[in-house]
Amino acid sequence: MLISQVAKKYHLTISNLHYWENIGLLTNVHRNANGYRDYDQKNIGQLEFVICMRNAGVNVNHLAKYMQLFQQGNQTMDQRKQILIDQLHEMDRKMDRMKSAHQLLSYKIKHYDQLGRVDYVDEKNQSKSKIKG
Repeated sequence: MLISQVAKKYHLTISNLHYWENIGLLTNVHRNANGYRDYDQKNIGQLEFVICMRNAGVNVNHLAKYMQLFQQGNQTMDQRKQILIDQLHEMDRKMDRMKSAHQLLSYKIKHYDQLGRVDYVDEKNQSKSKIKG
């Protein structure tokens, strides 16, 4: 699959793919007879992993370290596992912060809804008292 096709399919820029290749997140990308990058299934698998990790909030430096360890083989499995565990814990912390923020926003919205009802009731009561008076 050509780089433009990959970029379009995964909603990425070509320069983003070049960058990821340059820093070692995507490895062994072959070139076709015309010199264009031609992504095979292995490259696509790497790319999907990188996208998943980026979506999980892993920064490119940690991801590059992980990929370097991966290239070194099975003797680095414990180190790679620890990177994933650390990232999972960070995601848990972020999710806790997001849940707290979500609860606060929900509370504020309900608060404004109640204020809006009170203001409407007060305006309605004032209108009635003006009519009577």
